[in-house]
Amino acid sequence: MIRRYKYLALVLAILMIGTFGACGNSGIENLTDEAGPYSLIEGTKSLTDKLTLAWSPKSLSDEYYVKVTQGFEDYCEEKNYTALVADPRNKREEQFSEFENWIAMGVDGIAASPVDAQRLSEVVQIAKEEGIVVAGYFDEIPLANLNYVIDEFACGVIIGENAARWIDEKVDGPANVFILGNDADEGMLMRRKGIDSVLEGAGSVHVVSRKNAQTVGEAEKAATSVLSMYANINVVICVSDEFALVVLEITEDSGFGNENYYIGGAGYTLEAIGLMNEAGNFMRSTVDFDPYQAGRQIAQMLADAIVNGSYGKTEYMQMDSYWQNLLGWE
Repeated sequence: MIRRYKYLALVLAILMIGTFGACGNSGIENLTDEAGPYSLIEGTKSLTDKLTLAWSPKSLSDEYYVKVTQGFEDYCEEKNYTALVADPRNKREEQFSEFENWIAMGVDGIAASPVDAQRLSEVVQIAKEEGIVVAGYFDEIPLANLNYVIDEFACGVIIGENAARWIDEKVDGPANVFILGNDADEGMLMRRKGIDSVLEGAGSVHVVSRKNAQTVGEAEKAATSVLSMYANINVVICVSDEFALVVLEITEDSGFGNENYYIGGAGYTLEAIGLMNEAGNFMRSTVDFDPYQAGRQIAQMLADAIVNGSYGKTEYMQMDSYWQNLLGWE
């Protein structure tokens, strides 16, 4: 369905010729919105109109995105909007095709957690030319009209502060620390740097080992090696709950750890929360991204941009520490 603002689209196309001719497919870092600061979309609808909002998570096999999707759908239902959800199953070409389908349908707005932001750049630009607002979630989509993303460094700071608090209040003597990260992922690298920034200021901390893994299997191999080599480790800091749960299983299977042993992660997964609140469990803390509320927020931001116009806005997700209930810590 060919939508409104054809004149503006034509102006944009003329202005963008130089840009696309110069950068081709070389990368999103060279793409710009030459029509101005994301000024193409001009709001003409009301929040009480029956908007059609589309949502593409990275994968609905991830429980985190199931919760985000529920929040997105619930908000749309409450506002009498139509919610369209498609699962790309963590495949960039499927997500690209989802965008193409939604553009052809003439939806009002599209939100996505990008599998590959660079691959989406072309189709995002087409959506904007058709007057469709695009929003990036969790990871930024550089040409989107708005982004609601995680500050990965800040997340790492919270992970580090959680460990530092445990060390301060529970660990007698030096804290022998093992950090399990994934520096191959840009976001996870920033988390690890946030963790390091906190630990650098803690005098009683001795980082025994830092290991990187990209998969659960690699994390298991790395953690098994380190924990078998260093029996004095009493604090394990992980960039995610996924990795923390791997370490927890290895720790429990080996009979390793004591009442002051610490494992911390991030993500507030159901499995992590369930286990960490069992008596005597070594999983002590995580970082709550509140996925359900995040889903509601991205739908609300999308609707607001459709109605009031959109202009390249970026907001950061709320994050909070979550502690083992038995500790009674806030």
